[in-house]
Amino acid sequence: RDRSVSRGLGDVYKRQAAYFMGIAFAPSMGVAYAFAIVGGIANSFLDTGIYPAVSEIIYKAPGVATMGIKFFIAIAQMLLPFVLGATVATTAAGLTSYNRLFYGCGIIYLVLFVLVFLFPLPDADQMAAGKKEGLIDSLKHTHFSFESIAMILIGFTCTGTFQLWLNCAQNFAKENVGWTDPSIMQTYYSAGTLIALVVTALLTRKIKDVRFIVIYPVICLATLIVVLMGQNQTLMIAGAFIIGWAGAGGLLQIATSVCNMLFPKIKGTVTALVMIASSLCNYTCLLYTSPSPRDT
Repeated sequence: RDRSVSRGLGDVYKRQAAYFMGIAFAPSMGVAYAFAIVGGIANSFLDTGIYPAVSEIIYKAPGVATMGIKFFIAIAQMLLPFVLGATVATTAAGLTSYNRLFYGCGIIYLVLFVLVFLFPLPDADQMAAGKKEGLIDSLKHTHFSFESIAMILIGFTCTGTFQLWLNCAQNFAKENVGWTDPSIMQTYYSAGTLIALVVTALLTRKIKDVRFIVIYPVICLATLIVVLMGQNQTLMIAGAFIIGWAGAGGLLQIATSVCNMLFPKIKGTVTALVMIASSLCNYTCLLYTSPSPRDT
């Protein structure tokens, strides 16, 4: 076991703790903005570091390992509204404050910071090769085939599928289906995501991960076409569940896992490439799906 991975993740946890505590104690908007930038950078490094680290710990089933991360993300997303309700407070000035949530998250990251040093993570790459290449050198010495580039671009396309649904489906239901309150679709979407993570994790023990990368996007495409043509509440509910399952139910994590298997010596680098593609999609979707000034 080597402590280099532990030190890297420890630095990320430390910065995340600084972000949460800094936001809570920030004396001005400018200081809070600076800590928000630190938190955004740390979160990006966290994505890049966690996936390969967990894949090395559970090396016999890397697909299951990465979907486990997504499972806990989905759980957190479901619990967040309840946590917000439990931690909201009113200041002496009568303002709404969520500082207790920031304190709690900051403390959790400090605990994780300590744990990664008490239980150092395995560094299989360093044990096997002795010396690691830097980011630029690793990219120079790596041959990216058409298939591997397509795998990385899955980070963009699969993110686009569920981001478009999350940002557009409810408006589509109101305007085209005549559904007054389609918010229930979010519940079916979340249910599809959670069930898919468990079922897909079990299926990956018997079915190759790469097959899901072909099957799930095809299911998403067929679902979107049916919803666009059918335009009724039943199809919208079914579409929410299916997109939650096939679009957000671990496809990005499976793609990351497959990329890590294709490039075992640069897991962090290739994970970063997938996540960069995903982040670019998030930005693009939010840019083009947000209402224009003429619509508001």
